[in-house]
Amino acid sequence: MNQALKQRDMFFKWLYYAGATLLLVLVQSLVLNRICVWGVHPFLPPLIAAITAMYFDLVPVVFAKKAQPNTMTEEFYGAPVKSFTKGTVSIARVSKNYLNANDKVLIIDDFLAHGEAAAGLANLVEQAGGTVCGIAAIIEKEFQGGSKKLRDAGYLVDSLAVITKVENGKIYFKD
Repeated sequence: MNQALKQRDMFFKWLYYAGATLLLVLVQSLVLNRICVWGVHPFLPPLIAAITAMYFDLVPVVFAKKAQPNTMTEEFYGAPVKSFTKGTVSIARVSKNYLNANDKVLIIDDFLAHGEAAAGLANLVEQAGGTVCGIAAIIEKEFQGGSKKLRDAGYLVDSLAVITKVENGKIYFKD
């Protein structure tokens, strides 16, 4: 394994662990009874959600699905979520058994760019009559406007790492 690959792997491991810790700082003042997760990374959102759930005395974690699983035979809340990367629209789904009007929900997303996934999950929570307490992102691409759109809609949004621009192959982070 070359040195650059080792450094990249170490960076991402550090980011995941730091992310979990910082996410706890973000949500420590919130009163949650549910966490809703969306993300393309296979293990990061579940890891962050599990650590956050432990902090809140093991509140349930609800995973929104892009496609209806064979096991989801009951009614569900659904909201369209556009992927600018893939140029597709998916329907985010959560069974009606897992969200209700008493829920206070933290939404966790791995990458926040245009804010479509977070807005879709917020829509699911609101369809159930629940309250979105906040939206947490691991990495935010501020230059794509999603966090501003969500804040303008009245949501509390916080991110662990904020990319302000990408220029000539170089990534610039917010201080």
